[in-house]
Amino acid sequence: MVNINYSSIKQKLSEQLSNSGWDIVDKYLFSNEFQNTLEFLAGEVNENKRFTPKIKYFFKAFEECQHNNLKVVVIGQDPYPNLNVADGMAFSSSLTMEEPTSLEKIFDKLEEYNDTYIRNPDLTRWAKQGVLLIQIALSTQLNTIGSHYNLWENFIKSIIIYINDNMDNIIFVFMGKKADKFSSYINKHETLYCSHPASARYRGKWKSNDIFLNINNKLKKFNKEEIKW
Repeated sequence: MVNINYSSIKQKLSEQLSNSGWDIVDKYLFSNEFQNTLEFLAGEVNENKRFTPKIKYFFKAFEECQHNNLKVVVIGQDPYPNLNVADGMAFSSSLTMEEPTSLEKIFDKLEEYNDTYIRNPDLTRWAKQGVLLIQIALSTQLNTIGSHYNLWENFIKSIIIYINDNMDNIIFVFMGKKADKFSSYINKHETLYCSHPASARYRGKWKSNDIFLNINNKLKKFNKEEIKW
């Protein structure tokens, strides 16, 4: 039986978020819902089911993308399901500095626009420019995609609704059909859709809908600085 100090976990996560401005996330850390999430994960560990990423990375996307700097919300599907690959930001791979399939396809597309593009798997640079890189699940069982969707659905929904209701001129990007289900909660912002880059594993080429060019075109319309991808 795993002995867990839940209060300590919550406090450490809160400290990590302390300078981010995401008060809604900090409040969530001390909610009954997040307590239930932690207990669920502990139960899985007791059943010898491991999950990824580590808890300390769950809210990394919010740590790196300041609330008052938010321009774009990119919503993927699952964290990378392999051990010690997911770093808490959708598609980022800073722990290994290697390119999983999704990130490989993303970089391939960006190279089409710029043949000198630098393929750096640490996407912190995007987050610092105002791109919130989240998934519809902030964790998953190792090697079991989709296993924690229900665990995080309410949280992701609440974040999307909060941004929709309280912020202006945000661009929401839904990558994949599972992520696109959350687009129904947006009624006052720009929304963009593309297939999930991992789908290119089966199709050969990722159907990106020129998502990165379209994001920057919409940012220009809002007189906001474009993202340096």
